[in-house]
Amino acid sequence: MPITPYLKGKVFPPEETRAMGIAFEQACRSLGLVDKSDPLTEIIAAKIIELAHRGEHDPERLCARALSAYQPPVGRLHGEERSKESDRK
Repeated sequence: MPITPYLKGKVFPPEETRAMGIAFEQACRSLGLVDKSDPLTEIIAAKIIELAHRGEHDPERLCARALSAYQPPVGRLHGEERSKESDRK
């Protein structure tokens, strides 16, 4: 999935855009994101763009930092849902 639709008019040199694209694809794959309309897809793209704007241009670090910034909402973690169910019993 390309990152270019999420740039919203921001212009980066081609090598930086390529690095962001690689990071974005890795992050989406890692999270199982395939839908462009998923809000999480846009959140991850925005974080990668922000990090690149701040000077990070390594695809591996961009991906890792974007993923580390993402915190799943309460209730989306399988273990957490299961522990709540077991508390009720």
